[in-house]
Amino acid sequence: MFGQSKTLPIILLVAANLVPLIGLFAFGWTVNSILVVYWVESVIIGILNIPRILAAGSGPKINGVPSQHGKSLGGKIFLSLFFTVHFGGFCAAHAAFLGSLFEAGPEFAQLLSGGPLLWTAAVFLFSHSVSFVMRLSRGEFVSKNPQAQLFAPYGRVMIMHMTVLFGGFAMQSFGAPIAALILLIALKTIVDLGAHLRETRKAEETATPPIVLPASSAP
Repeated sequence: MFGQSKTLPIILLVAANLVPLIGLFAFGWTVNSILVVYWVESVIIGILNIPRILAAGSGPKINGVPSQHGKSLGGKIFLSLFFTVHFGGFCAAHAAFLGSLFEAGPEFAQLLSGGPLLWTAAVFLFSHSVSFVMRLSRGEFVSKNPQAQLFAPYGRVMIMHMTVLFGGFAMQSFGAPIAALILLIALKTIVDLGAHLRETRKAEETATPPIVLPASSAP
């Protein structure tokens, strides 16, 4: 039943996205703090994509036995390593971008030293981890192509961060009143929820039902 529920990940997703509001009102977070938290979330999405790649491509079951059309374990490990280097470089460039254009160095230092930024990152990790485990238990990765799964996070992360960065630039240029930061958090939450629902719908559309071969009749 836990694996079949689709409501819990949505509740956790919305709740995690609202946690930055606590930082905003309780700890005086700025737009830089929020941008750094969302950067950490993209790192979490990337980390959790590695087991998704390893779980992908096992294929539909025939009489309860997985088919062999997917990549071998060695091939999946290679794809996982390639993804780690490629996505890691993407995240490193993004961090450098935030450090140079938004001067977010102090916020990165706060993240490494613990405190509210790290706690918020832990909430995002919990939310995404629960979603992954529930998708895995529903068998959503069974018919997923490993190569397609390798590139799956980029679309979601790019859309999310383009929304956030453009909002960040606007607030940096015209000031960042509380109302504007709340609007940024709300906009990011809507984009994130839309991406989650699209992923769920796509998984349902491409789900491969088990194939049961008729039992051979005795001569």
